[in-house]
Amino acid sequence: MIFAETTEAVLSGRKTVTRRRLTHRDGRPLRYRVGYTYAVQPGRGQRHVAHVRVRAFSTEPLGHLTEYDARQEGFASPAEFETTWHRLHGGYDPEEIVAIIVFSEPERW
Repeated sequence: MIFAETTEAVLSGRKTVTRRRLTHRDGRPLRYRVGYTYAVQPGRGQRHVAHVRVRAFSTEPLGHLTEYDARQEGFASPAEFETTWHRLHGGYDPEEIVAIIVFSEPERW
């Protein structure tokens, strides 16, 4: 899992949830599975810095993010989350259905 701007929040345990688009940039579907372990990368093509295990996977509209959800995402507020999402994805559609991936605290390797 790539956490370009939130790697430190993941490593510190402040971020235990991530919202992702349901397809990759090349159109392939997102395929994270509950119970599986994934490498934590600070950027595409960069060496992993830890591993996390997916604990839950669900979907909901992006705009349903609450204050609590924002904190689980490692942000101070929904507005901060929205600003970062917009910067990373070039827009923010509150009706877009996104994946919600809950993961364990990281295990450093």
